[in-house]
Amino acid sequence: MTHSISNMRSSTRSSRRASARRSLSPVLLGVLLAGAWAPCAMAQTNSVPKLEVAFIGTFTGPQRILCETTKEGLSYYNETLKGTDPVRVTDVEMGGDEASIRAAFEKLSGEQKYHALILIGAPISNTIAPLAEAAGIPTFAWTRTEDVARGRRFVIRTMPSAVREGEAIAGEAKMRGMRAVAVFAEDAGYSRGIVDGFKRSFPTSMIVSEEFRRDTQRSYTDGLIAAQKRGVRDVFTCLNAPWIVAREARMIGMTGAIFGCDVIDPEQQGELAEPGLSDAWFVSIGVAREFRREFGKRFGTKPFVSGAAIHADLMSVLRRIAEHRPRGTEIIERVLATPEQSGALTRLAFVERDGDQFLEPAFVVNRVRNGALDRN
Repeated sequence: MTHSISNMRSSTRSSRRASARRSLSPVLLGVLLAGAWAPCAMAQTNSVPKLEVAFIGTFTGPQRILCETTKEGLSYYNETLKGTDPVRVTDVEMGGDEASIRAAFEKLSGEQKYHALILIGAPISNTIAPLAEAAGIPTFAWTRTEDVARGRRFVIRTMPSAVREGEAIAGEAKMRGMRAVAVFAEDAGYSRGIVDGFKRSFPTSMIVSEEFRRDTQRSYTDGLIAAQKRGVRDVFTCLNAPWIVAREARMIGMTGAIFGCDVIDPEQQGELAEPGLSDAWFVSIGVAREFRREFGKRFGTKPFVSGAAIHADLMSVLRRIAEHRPRGTEIIERVLATPEQSGALTRLAFVERDGDQFLEPAFVVNRVRNGALDRN
């Protein structure tokens, strides 16, 4: 069972539409908004594409699965295309330290071959985004780093920030009337960002305790007992093994909710049979049920399916605007002017707000039922 969190939808619409009116001529905006949107894809031929895109990531080591899944998302609609794909995506591997990434980008930009870039992961996005801005290359950065696009004309962040996800969790927790919460999270940038967002929107007086740790597999009993003595009933977790906290909370008699962010790997679904997790809830990016099912049939069960959905929809948008052969800031303007819609994501909305440019999907609440995470 799931439901959407849409408390920011009205402001999103108004800010995006106002942005489009500021950035685009009435003629251009009319062209973009006319007609029904539909995802398209085609088999690649040797014809010259209308848009050349570099897909930049690290294809080996721990980052490999991120690139693999998002690249599969880019190809998701290929089978339904008829004719020549107007967008050609070329893999460009970069990695190593910041100096290595900078040197590789300088070589790439010197070729002046690509009209746009897709960046995968925080290290590459954080390093390349300012360089791409200076070079005037439209860039789509898949990272939760909140300021990667802030103050930049040529960069759009394609993932909601960790802070925004934490705010969504806080909104749900307040709606459920939670009054005393203990926080257990991994000591990492993503988890800390989510907790920061949670604290921005949830009354700090009701956050009784916080515990961050790098070793997420050892016992949490001491922290839970201390929180229980201070009146805590509900437990917020941003851990890749929430069943450990849930089991130990129930063992000491805590009966409140287990909730938080969804960092559960599909291969860990068996662990969700932990009785303590029954009716636990987690917030995640809304992915269309049909896309999740069909993507799994085609590519297998994988983590980061929301990343695949984001890039499937991004590719559809790029294919649509490629017909106009846009270049430079026009690519960014046309993407920002894309009408709010659903496709692989339950909601696709590009937003310009407070000097930032980003994709803002819907967040949904997923419950643990019958030993599995019942996703949207």
